[in-house]
Amino acid sequence: MKRRIQLGILLLLWPTYAYFYQAGADNEASRLNLVRAFVEDGVFWVDPYAWNSADQIVYERDGVRHYYSGKAPGSSMLAALPFKLASELLWPLDLPEGIHWHAVVYATAITTVNLLSALAAAVMFGVCVHALGSAWLALFGVAAVWLGTILFPFSTLQFGHAQAAAFVAFAFALVYGATGERAAAARRPGWALLGAGFCAGFAVVIEYPTVILVALLGLYLLHGLGDARFVPPRRPAGGVARFVAGGLCAGALLAAYNLAAFGTLLYVPYEAYTQGDTFFQAHSQGVLGVSWPGLESFVRQLGAITVFPQRGLLYLGFEDFRVYATNPVLWIALAGIVLLVARRETRPEGVLAAAAAICMLVFNACYGDSIVYWGGGASVGPRHVVPMLPLLAIPLARTVRSLSWLFFPLLAVSVFYMLLATAVEPRVGYEFPNPARDLFAANWMEGHFSLNRGALFDVERRLLTEDSTAFNLGELAGLPGAWQLAPLLCWWLLVGGLLVHAAARADASPSAAQIFARPPPRLAPRLVLAGLALFAIFVVATPLVASALG
Repeated sequence: MKRRIQLGILLLLWPTYAYFYQAGADNEASRLNLVRAFVEDGVFWVDPYAWNSADQIVYERDGVRHYYSGKAPGSSMLAALPFKLASELLWPLDLPEGIHWHAVVYATAITTVNLLSALAAAVMFGVCVHALGSAWLALFGVAAVWLGTILFPFSTLQFGHAQAAAFVAFAFALVYGATGERAAAARRPGWALLGAGFCAGFAVVIEYPTVILVALLGLYLLHGLGDARFVPPRRPAGGVARFVAGGLCAGALLAAYNLAAFGTLLYVPYEAYTQGDTFFQAHSQGVLGVSWPGLESFVRQLGAITVFPQRGLLYLGFEDFRVYATNPVLWIALAGIVLLVARRETRPEGVLAAAAAICMLVFNACYGDSIVYWGGGASVGPRHVVPMLPLLAIPLARTVRSLSWLFFPLLAVSVFYMLLATAVEPRVGYEFPNPARDLFAANWMEGHFSLNRGALFDVERRLLTEDSTAFNLGELAGLPGAWQLAPLLCWWLLVGGLLVHAAARADASPSAAQIFARPPPRLAPRLVLAGLALFAIFVVATPLVASALG
């Protein structure tokens, strides 16, 4: 049954993310410039495409100056093969060049960031089931992270954060399954730890700051291997060696790229931002822009990325009898962490989740001196913390039953605004003091979605729809603005309803290990389905009513 539910999660999330094509902006274009330069020209400098993005660096080697991508190369490595295959398959269609490249990038997103994020959700569901003994709790814990946080919109963008989050989830799941009492049932724990090390290392190749999470995973691994409760005694040295070896294999890919591109094994493109034509003063402070800003600045920036409306991850506000929010469901994770730590069996996972959240938030609050840096530039929420979000799935799942009266309303609000952010425009500019109110809700009420007009490899900047280069599948099908999300919501009702029913049946099975919760009552699946139906009607009907009254 668990495998079927995991497949159902994949079938729910993968089409959800693929429903949206966000076109391009500077961040994605910088990564795609590198992909195109490599697959078409066999080089790592991006001179022919430097006009396509502002996120480029200038690097001089052997007296020759070239433009290079200013991003970590991992996401470009993942995209290279899908990009090449899609391009070759689409050339015979003889599409206009601008449309061709948008089609290639859309196909690349479907087979990389969309797929990886959905797979990570399915994997974390399995971990949650084992940790908590309930498919019902695990299902909603996973839904809260992959639909109710900024991981949702970033799973539709060709940024690196969601892909790094996926590899962090893979690494954690492999370590979890190969340590503690799970190691006895693991078929090849040594290979699992080798794979965990590679996934952890590759997360760093995608996004450098995930090295913080890799260090925490290493400590979690040491605890799991050295836990004296399990006999025969583990061999921590051998397990750690495998984990490190896997990480070094991933690191070798980064070193090979640096050597080919820059002539040195160790190089971070952000170093170029501290000198020459691309000088950014903030990056010259501390370690590439990460420094202690002083207590007052730290508190202000921490508040900005947590509770304030413009970038706050946990923001929840009320105005004129309306609710505006980002990811308030994550407040429940605090209670979940406490509940996990209170039990010896789940204490390591609770401590890991708490440490990951604290470290990533502190890092983010110490990154740079303006919203351009700690705020992630054009972004919904603080995008730099996205890689740690999968580790909050277990704490969130732990609270589903004990705090259901609070969990489900906050989940509905979170999913609602993340759906709007994804459908409208997740790369929020600086001109919106409250994006939930001024951008997402405002355009939803008017039935305006897919606002991005950015071009990709197209100097003529041709639009794909009437007024944008981004689209959702409902828009491509010709549905009016207010109804463009209806097919997706129908998919949620169908697959989500089946998943809720399957999870309830799994928990009712005599073989299910009920540790934290009794099987949900028979009425619960019907109530959840009714709630989903009301949510769908609300999302579709409200813009129509508003337009009729306007």
